[in-house]
Amino acid sequence: MKKNLMIICLLVISVLILNGCKDDKLNNDEEKDENDQSNNIELQDELGLSIGESGLVGSMLGKAIITLESVELVDEFHLEYSDSYTTLFVMHLTIRNVGDEAFSPEEVLSSGLLFGPDYDEGGHSKWMYYDEVSKKWQDKLNPNEKTSGVIVFNFSKKDEYQLVFGDKRSSAKYVDSSNKISFTFKHSEIEEAN
Repeated sequence: MKKNLMIICLLVISVLILNGCKDDKLNNDEEKDENDQSNNIELQDELGLSIGESGLVGSMLGKAIITLESVELVDEFHLEYSDSYTTLFVMHLTIRNVGDEAFSPEEVLSSGLLFGPDYDEGGHSKWMYYDEVSKKWQDKLNPNEKTSGVIVFNFSKKDEYQLVFGDKRSSAKYVDSSNKISFTFKHSEIEEAN
């Protein structure tokens, strides 16, 4: 009797273990399918996004979701090292790696240009580092990680602006393989630094 009870217990435990392994394999297969589907998304240009919105940009580096959190104006004469007057546009961004490979956030953001209202007529600025405003972006952003930081532009005041990533005029290293995303905002939406 004890022997039969022992055999039944072993059978029940074996069935439970096999069923659990089967569920893990199904869950892993489902996650793999979801990742494959997100990586097979055909990237399209996303134009006219607003402050607070996000756009998916992709290139040979990978895929990233960029969110323009806010825009701030800093007058350069408020900075310690400057004796001239220039307006700096500080773009507060969040970037999330939604691809399969790690990449440098700085390289993904390298195609960023700021335009005035006449986007098609030229007049743009590339972002630069300003010691008292900029902070270095982390070196590598792994898949499913996100980071926040700023990019800074020296640009004249206009009524409306466009922050564009993936524009060929940026001459960024990987821009030829990229789609384009743009954020449009009015001067009245910009925060003034104190």
